[in-house]
Amino acid sequence: LYLIDMMNKHKVLRWSNQDLTPHDLVNFSEILGPIWVNDSNGILSGNNESDRHHPETNKITLVSNNEKGVLADIEVPWHCDVSHKPWHSKGGTMPFRCLYGVVTAPDETSVTSWFDQEYLYDNCPQDLLEEIKDLLMVNKALYNTAWEHNIIPFVLTDPITQRKSIALQKIFYNSFIGKTIKEGEMIRHRLFEIALRPENIIRHEWKVGDLIVSNSYNTAHQRERMFTQHERTLWRTTFQ
Repeated sequence: LYLIDMMNKHKVLRWSNQDLTPHDLVNFSEILGPIWVNDSNGILSGNNESDRHHPETNKITLVSNNEKGVLADIEVPWHCDVSHKPWHSKGGTMPFRCLYGVVTAPDETSVTSWFDQEYLYDNCPQDLLEEIKDLLMVNKALYNTAWEHNIIPFVLTDPITQRKSIALQKIFYNSFIGKTIKEGEMIRHRLFEIALRPENIIRHEWKVGDLIVSNSYNTAHQRERMFTQHERTLWRTTFQ
């Protein structure tokens, strides 16, 4: 309960110098909530044969610039996980993520950042809040996935804390229902000027043994391009 309270307050929690096995990571995640088993890429992806047959394999996704992971060595711009269809189709109301650094680039080029969407709502000008309070946002998948598009409220209400946040993002955003393309871009430009203030950003340079838990309901995150020949591998669990 203490950790969940801290998640609600701070959105992103970080630990260093951990030494976790896949089983440890799954146990830690399941203390906080039931894991969504990822049936499409929820695998350690077989860096070796023992990983392929590990009993916890279907609960962990490999996020890596290795060809066996779910991401190549590319930038992944700002996005919020509530844009994904599994948030709806799997009955979830509160997605969280655990990320654990297994192998990371030794030149410290592997970077993930987050911004707080509740901060964005709290600091949004009143005229803009009036304009967006009932907006619906259309999201479209940009890569091969189980969902093509979905529609979510742009202003979200946390089902636990009842605090409001704004689901601002770049990569999956397609349009706002009832707004022209130009109107939508003007809204998003004003909001990104607030969201990306330095005091609202956590920028994390990964090292082996780093463990991060993030509240994906009211934060957006991005991964920077690595520009390295070294491997960057994280284990990820998603839980409710």
